[in-house]
Amino acid sequence: MEFKGLKIDDSVAIPPLAKNLIEQLCSLKPSSRYNVDQALRHPWITGNPNDEIPMTSIGKVTQAMVNFELDDKLRRMVNLVAFLSIMKRQDEIGKKLLKVNSSTSASSSTPVQPDVTAKNKRVESSSSPE
Repeated sequence: MEFKGLKIDDSVAIPPLAKNLIEQLCSLKPSSRYNVDQALRHPWITGNPNDEIPMTSIGKVTQAMVNFELDDKLRRMVNLVAFLSIMKRQDEIGKKLLKVNSSTSASSSTPVQPDVTAKNKRVESSSSPE
């Protein structure tokens, strides 16, 4: 571990939580540095390794950005799945319609001729003198 020229001997066994706390306290950027409350809530200070490691303000922003990106990706994936299921359903409906149309056209392979005799009788009856 090294901080602006100061090197801590790696042969010395420093617990990972202690290293994390030191790194957070020695950050040069104020937005990345722990404030007093965050330092006091750190698991190495509280003595409870199950405590959550506090986030700096920049860490919170970074986490929010990661969460937003994950939410956005999830939203896009859900939209894609919905779109694909709609397209599949429309494809199935189209295939059924084609099947129905082809079966009705195949069953009536002989074209149906209109009944012209009834029309001719009406014309004759209306034109005949009484």
